[in-house]
Amino acid sequence: MEDTKITAKLPHLDIEIRRRELVDEHAEELTIRMQATPNFDAVGASILPVMSALASVNPTLVWMNVIQQTWQPWLQLMALPSAAESQD
Repeated sequence: MEDTKITAKLPHLDIEIRRRELVDEHAEELTIRMQATPNFDAVGASILPVMSALASVNPTLVWMNVIQQTWQPWLQLMALPSAAESQD
């Protein structure tokens, strides 16, 4: 297994997730490193408005709307003729 590393840079926060195999120990290691500049209070102050806005949105309704919009063209193609159309 390779050493895999993913990094993200957010306002005031750098995140690194690393996964690697420890061959000598017959183990696998996953580490998450977060570095806040100047500190984690600054991170909270910059992310709090975004988190508050997201909390007011119902994620279930958003997800249902996305799914419905995605499947709508296929559902229209597969729609069966209505009973009135069948009698014509």
